[in-house]
Amino acid sequence: MKWNSAPAIVAIVLVVAFYVFISSVGGPRFRWVEWWESGYPNLAEGFLKGQVSLAQEADPRLAALPDPYDPNARNDIQSVHDASYYKGRFYLYFSPLPVLLVYIPVKLIAGHYPSDPIVGTFFAVCAFLAQAAFVIRAVRARRALWILFAGLAGVTTFILLDIWMYEVAILCGMAFASLWAYALLRFHETPTRRWAALMGTFLALAIASRPTLIVLGAITLVAVWKKWREALAVAIPLLVVGSMYGAYNYARFGSPLETGQQYQLTNVSLRTFRSCSLCTGPELARFLNSVNQYLFREPAFGSKFPFAALNYNEFDPAVSFPAKHEEIGGILAIAPLAILGSLAALFALESRAAKLLIAAGWLMLFALSTCAWVTARYELDFQPELLLGTILAIDEVLWTAAACRRFESGSKLPQSKSLRVLTVLLASYSIVFGILLGFTGRTQAFQRFNPELFNKIASWF
Repeated sequence: MKWNSAPAIVAIVLVVAFYVFISSVGGPRFRWVEWWESGYPNLAEGFLKGQVSLAQEADPRLAALPDPYDPNARNDIQSVHDASYYKGRFYLYFSPLPVLLVYIPVKLIAGHYPSDPIVGTFFAVCAFLAQAAFVIRAVRARRALWILFAGLAGVTTFILLDIWMYEVAILCGMAFASLWAYALLRFHETPTRRWAALMGTFLALAIASRPTLIVLGAITLVAVWKKWREALAVAIPLLVVGSMYGAYNYARFGSPLETGQQYQLTNVSLRTFRSCSLCTGPELARFLNSVNQYLFREPAFGSKFPFAALNYNEFDPAVSFPAKHEEIGGILAIAPLAILGSLAALFALESRAAKLLIAAGWLMLFALSTCAWVTARYELDFQPELLLGTILAIDEVLWTAAACRRFESGSKLPQSKSLRVLTVLLASYSIVFGILLGFTGRTQAFQRFNPELFNKIASWF
């Protein structure tokens, strides 16, 4: 099918440029850092020294404490917040993949470590390029609009404003999950072992980046069901990467299944804290509250630039992680097309890939809702699948409606123009909303990091 590539290319360039502009906040956050300034450079320095622990040595007084995981007991002892402490050493619960893929290569080439915003933006751009490739491959009309929708709808721009190691790990997982979605699409078109192997590889790396993404394994299993050779092609990279990650865990904590979460030095002891569970009445109430916030948490609108912001989460401290409130936005308010896309998938009879991706997004949302914390950055775990599935389903419905002329009964098919107009309006709303979120960020990050530039832009409005 012939198509005009210029609008799609322009859309891709605009989104990437906006990502870089927002995450750099005018440039001061894109810099080289020393290894002790952040968790991932700290781990990279440890790797380069031939150890799996952080380069920073632990204060011997921690080992002398009856319970070093009690935050009140270590008030006067220096430690690495949210690092895992085990047998006198610091480790990271977060994935080592960003260290292996970016921090160490950059250090070896440039002689310095990149800051977390640089690395997080790199993974965000990789995720978006995979999503853009998905749109170009799958969509038959309005590619530029859908590319902008994939890149700007949701909370990606909001997250890019304030990137730490937490966001780096999540954005790394988002990049591989987006590549997994593209491989799933190609496997649906051509169910070969090559695409099955790529699907398994991207899935394995997504899980290694963000263990919660193991939920995508259920969707992958459905995709290769009764295709035994293709299923084996998926399983091999999963086993290889899983074995390597298990060996890494064993070297750190003496167990291939222990990632270090229970040993984290945070503002509550996690030794007996169940981070993700749905076994009691209070946990069920927490689950329903989290689902409600991921879906319906309303944004805040105001008369001053940037006109839109996310409201803070609401949680019961009795069954949730006792941290400060963080912003979150319901998917219905940010990208209402995702809800319509889920309905459209029921009628997209030819697009099994759309059904699988939307199912993946909803399954991921429900799985995250069993956890003890709800925040905007976690939405990146289900955002790509839900938005890409929505794009695919709505495109097929619109294409089918435009191609048909009559119902089987002989009556004329209602004009699809109104449906197209509604789609464009809702997609445009999400794109504009995402742009505005790029000028807010967590606790008004843009204004905090660069008040002069923020005030200059605000003066235009």
